[in-house]
Amino acid sequence: MPPPGNDYFIDYNPRFPIFATRTAKGLAINRVSDHARLAAIPIRNINLVANYNWDTVTGKFLSIFFKDGTIRIHDIFKDGRLVSFLRIPSTKISKGTWDRIPLESESGNGNLAYNIIDYLPKLIRYVKDSKRINIVPYTPPNSLWRGPDEDEPENNEKLDIHIIFNEGHDKITVFFNGDYAIFVPVGADENERFVKSIVKIQDGFYHCFYDDGTVRTLNLGPLLRSEPSMNILKYIMAIKELIGYLLNHIEFINRELVTPYLEFVNRLCDEAYGYDKLISELECLFLLGEVSCDLEDWLCNSVGEKNFKRWKCLGCEAYQKTTQILTLIFVPACERIIIFVEKLRGILEAFSIQNKFNDSSDLTAVDTLLKNSQELLTITLKSIVDLGKDETLFETFFIWLNDRIHEVLDEDYKLKVQFEDDPYFGYDLLTYFHNISNRGAETSPVLNMKLYRDLINSMSDMEKEIAESNVNSHIQQHILVESRTDVYSKEYPSSQIYVFDAVKLPKHNYILYLIQVTEQKHTQEAPSEGSIEKLYIGTLKDDNLDVISRESSIKIPELFEFYSFSGARFVLKKVPNLIREIELSDGNYDCEHNVEYKEGDDENGEDDGAITIPTYITYNEKSEDFIACTAKISVDGRSASLVFPKGK
Repeated sequence: MPPPGNDYFIDYNPRFPIFATRTAKGLAINRVSDHARLAAIPIRNINLVANYNWDTVTGKFLSIFFKDGTIRIHDIFKDGRLVSFLRIPSTKISKGTWDRIPLESESGNGNLAYNIIDYLPKLIRYVKDSKRINIVPYTPPNSLWRGPDEDEPENNEKLDIHIIFNEGHDKITVFFNGDYAIFVPVGADENERFVKSIVKIQDGFYHCFYDDGTVRTLNLGPLLRSEPSMNILKYIMAIKELIGYLLNHIEFINRELVTPYLEFVNRLCDEAYGYDKLISELECLFLLGEVSCDLEDWLCNSVGEKNFKRWKCLGCEAYQKTTQILTLIFVPACERIIIFVEKLRGILEAFSIQNKFNDSSDLTAVDTLLKNSQELLTITLKSIVDLGKDETLFETFFIWLNDRIHEVLDEDYKLKVQFEDDPYFGYDLLTYFHNISNRGAETSPVLNMKLYRDLINSMSDMEKEIAESNVNSHIQQHILVESRTDVYSKEYPSSQIYVFDAVKLPKHNYILYLIQVTEQKHTQEAPSEGSIEKLYIGTLKDDNLDVISRESSIKIPELFEFYSFSGARFVLKKVPNLIREIELSDGNYDCEHNVEYKEGDDENGEDDGAITIPTYITYNEKSEDFIACTAKISVDGRSASLVFPKGK
């Protein structure tokens, strides 16, 4: 049976008295007490949504999984605006979940291995507004939703995990921190199955319920408990982030500093006069004092005081800001990359010695990345020195050019510089002419952009090769994926099972499930004549998935016998009186229905020895009309039932 085309997206926020529900134009975030709309998330085609999850830590964000392989994270307290767009490579999503796992902070007591990076200056970044280039604190990618939280800045670091089931393939993708994807192959299956529910038991431990009644267990516990393995993951993600940090700033230098300067010089010198001819005549002017009519016209009309100031301003900014960026951005980033690569190499060598994984013992890519990082640092330090010299020559040229322009414009102009005042002035000027003559008009006079791009891109390639050859295989070994097991075969042998939904009850160690069992009729005349479909609700132990509850079939009242359960869903919530109000209401769920929110109520409506959970069913698979039933479970989990509202 294929998954329903219109899963009804209605979920309650785990931290605030609000809920999300589907509308004709997307998703809406409403307040529980009066159903006032707080935010709207427009979605062009709601059928492209696989599912979504609330942020369980802060309750501020909503992560929406789309079937095209994208994940969009929205801030519901800022009008539902999009704060992050994540793309999973080569993936079509059928189901996903978002888990936020707090990581324990490392204590320095008894640990001699201090992290030297913690004592390095904080990273910064350069940005440009409409007027000037500014320095601002560096914020890592995805910091808008990953934190630190503005309300609780002292909270420990979190590991964000998006677990994604790929449509059409029995393959799982684990996406760390919205930036690093690990593909976990789980074996081929002739019969394509759909994941109906991903149930979190504890941090890093999940039961994945398929529509045919089988369950697959996904366990990230070995990874989370292994400090070296977590460090490998942290280091490779940090290296990837820093390489992107360098690429962004080399493009910033090119876009905001080098290109504006080159374009201005090209228009003023090459297009207006001819670059080679201009250099030759400027040299003659310096050595022989001869000024041609064309050069005099160019100095007076093309350059003039306005363009002279603009030329000097662009040139000085290009030299000075580039030097600053290399000093404050490239040097610290290279130092960090070298440290991370050395740390990564140490752990990989240790694992190789212990024969933890033989396929990843080749550290050629690690050595190459370390060599490239050291080379980039060396080139950067040399460029800083060279830029200082080039800036001095540039200023020398403009002191001389300023006198030449004013000399042509004003015969009585008094020169500001005399060669007798500085014996090296003439040598520096000739050196500048020589440099720009060899460089040409199309090459950057500030920085060798091609050299930097090629080196950083090579580092990026090495990082990807390390991830593919060394890191991913190790992480995959620490993610345990069990084969699918048939949970209901003992209770319902020789029957076809279809799972509607499954959910773990908070504060209890069991899972609530809703299934359809199809039994074949057997007679002497016809071995298989027709079938009987029954609905069952029950509970399973969350550790070994053994059935706890007694068999409890659902008797559907005559008023609701034509309703479809294919899109049935349990909805955990923190506002229990809402369930009672829905049960007593005469109509379907109404967005105008007012419910009082009482913060002191027990979670999930535990009342009179029973736990109540709203369960939504639809009129039919294509209809958007739905009703709220109530699943009632005893505290010990041994009995469960589904209660329908009294009126239709």
